[in-house]
Amino acid sequence: MSTAANAVLNPPGLFDVTALFPADKRTYRYPGSLTAPPCSEGVRWHLFKTPVEISAVQAQAFKGIVGFNSRYVQKGVGESIKAVEDGSKEVAAGSALADEAGKALEAIMASVEAVTQQLEQNSAAAEEVSAAGDEMVKTNDGVSTIVEQNSAAAEEMAANSSEVNKVVDRVAEVALQNQASTQQVSASADGMNA
Repeated sequence: MSTAANAVLNPPGLFDVTALFPADKRTYRYPGSLTAPPCSEGVRWHLFKTPVEISAVQAQAFKGIVGFNSRYVQKGVGESIKAVEDGSKEVAAGSALADEAGKALEAIMASVEAVTQQLEQNSAAAEEVSAAGDEMVKTNDGVSTIVEQNSAAAEEMAANSSEVNKVVDRVAEVALQNQASTQQVSASADGMNA
């Protein structure tokens, strides 16, 4: 670069303004207009996300160099930028919480599905138990019928047993009478033979 060109681009007594930039050079950008009449539009504003702080002495020195400025830094601008940054952080945190909530909801839904399947299995098992219970009731009814039949047969046998006992007693009585008759016949026969 020629000495003349260097003198135009870097006049003596001026300094490199980029030396004042923060290490983080990310910016907020928005379209706007000039801050003083004629307030022409078409200006693209760039604000560093990391504020550049200067002392009151430096601000006064700047005013002395620049002269009149219809838009000196206003109170509250820094707070507004900070609020935007804080809001962005809160949105990011909220988004992370929403992601966590979504994952938790997916886990809950999976648990609900597992419980639903378990309930369906339990219901099927209950139906099987109910069917087995019905079968047991039928078997019990059959056993009750057989017990009733056995009881009726036992009563009939008991009634017949009484009749049999009477017949046996009558046979025994007849046998005793026959024995007595036999003894009389035998005694008569002995008396006739004598």
